[in-house]
Amino acid sequence: MTSSQASIHFAVDSLATVLKEFPETQIAILSCTFEPGSSSMQVNCFDKDGERVDTGFEAFDLVDDAVNALQSEQIDPVLSIEISLNPAGTWEAREVTSTLDQIVVHPLVFDAPWIQLPPITPAEEAEIAQLWAQGSGGYAVQAPMTADAAEKLAVYLGIPIPPQLKALLRLSDGAKFDAEVEEGTLTAGWSFLSSAEIMQRHKQWAELAANGPYTGEAFDQGIPGVVQLRLLHPGWIPFAHDHGGNCLGIDLVPGPHGIAGQIIEYGRDLVDGPVRHADSLVDYLAQRRYDWPAPYLDHVIPPGTPQPFIRAEVPEETESLRLFNLEYFAISAVHDLPLKALILRNIAAVDLSGIEFLPLQSLRLLDLKEADLAPLAGHPTLRMITVENVEKLYNVEALGALAALETVEMDSTQALDALGDIHVLKLPKGLRLVQAVDLINRVCRQSSLEITFSSGNISDF
Repeated sequence: MTSSQASIHFAVDSLATVLKEFPETQIAILSCTFEPGSSSMQVNCFDKDGERVDTGFEAFDLVDDAVNALQSEQIDPVLSIEISLNPAGTWEAREVTSTLDQIVVHPLVFDAPWIQLPPITPAEEAEIAQLWAQGSGGYAVQAPMTADAAEKLAVYLGIPIPPQLKALLRLSDGAKFDAEVEEGTLTAGWSFLSSAEIMQRHKQWAELAANGPYTGEAFDQGIPGVVQLRLLHPGWIPFAHDHGGNCLGIDLVPGPHGIAGQIIEYGRDLVDGPVRHADSLVDYLAQRRYDWPAPYLDHVIPPGTPQPFIRAEVPEETESLRLFNLEYFAISAVHDLPLKALILRNIAAVDLSGIEFLPLQSLRLLDLKEADLAPLAGHPTLRMITVENVEKLYNVEALGALAALETVEMDSTQALDALGDIHVLKLPKGLRLVQAVDLINRVCRQSSLEITFSSGNISDF
């Protein structure tokens, strides 16, 4: 094992203290994951009936020094450890060189081709020059982009530089805004990226888009079909940033009702998806912009006494629907809603028939008695699905017929075995290490994780 016997024994001794403090505990489990620059730990105690014992923060305090000792010995880039102890003094330790919360199985591939924009017109070029002449006083103006820098950017992008962006870079290769006149600048507090920074920022965003964590739902926000419903996409070419993790970009992969070259805002704070600001860069600089869209509508029927579903209570513009503790729910009741996200939890009976007609991106089925997955087959837009604590699953082979499926979170080996290739596997919280590794190995079939194991009795220390 990577961890020394001394540090494992230290952890076991710490768990013994937890058992003394909480005598109803029949097994205490310490779980840790160590990664470069970060770590996480959990202490879970269970009684004779398998129910969780409430230890508050006290159990964490009792094992904290032992966790630090384990972390100090870490030599693998990533390591997960699980150590358990029962009142008889029997302990077990398991290690695996992987995280146990989320696994990137394959980098995400974006198939949408980038649209090459038409040449800039003389009128557009003249307007950009005029706008810059009038507004450049609010920026630290730089030298124009050189021919060499332009060639490097074009080679990096693999297509000609968007013509309006090229015209702007030829006036100043990047420009930081003056904070003293922020509101009066062309971008109201956004700094222009240089050609080199465009490449750097685009590469960072493209890697995040391919490898997470920006894989969540995006919403139309009242303007359906204008942008790709993604949090990030490599077809968005950044040209300005707000110094806080967000970018303005030129959209080369618009939605079916969008315009190639439109200006969108995306990044760390745009958790509902990108926002369109203008039809082109020159329109954006000239303040010919769209109003900020209305936020998407999230409707919740909260947990409580089981009740019937009342369709009339759900607003027509709802894009996210979360339902709890219903007697019965049928997809046909909401077939006309623009739903992108649906959560069904603790519902006595569920009928998914007709789900293929909803523009869903994510579906979560939680704490159900049974679910027939047959209606999911062939769904064109479903990218994320969670199936957790569902007692009976039928027609799981439908999961293999989801062409858009990217991210799954499941505790069912039956369901995981039915999957095709996916992008990300998320693991439900609270799994034992052996369970988590089994689920990972069922999905990552080409490279299996191996568990290192040791055990003993505390009386042997």
